[in-house]
Amino acid sequence: MESHKKDNNTYVNITRKEPYVTTDNKTGDWLSSIPSWCRQSFPLDSERLPMGFYTTPKAAFKYLLHSLQEELNEAKLPKDKRKYSWVTPEPIEVLEKEIRLVKGRLTKLNKSK
Repeated sequence: MESHKKDNNTYVNITRKEPYVTTDNKTGDWLSSIPSWCRQSFPLDSERLPMGFYTTPKAAFKYLLHSLQEELNEAKLPKDKRKYSWVTPEPIEVLEKEIRLVKGRLTKLNKSK
């Protein structure tokens, strides 16, 4: 991460590393032209991080667990009662397995500290 001054605020710039798009696949060097969809900039002093950014792996897994549980609850509803009835949810068995895996990872993170 790098930061620079803009309008008396400190901004954080994050660049996604994508082979063939932002980096040379053979050498691993950054390319000179990086598309805007691979860059993210936000004020350092903002109250919230942009969506998809987390301060720790534990925070990211907690958000993922919450999202999966909401998706599972939605998948268990009858089709006519779902919030987005046109979206086909993941199979319930797949969601339950992902929830178990995320809970296991959270447990491992909690025990490692």
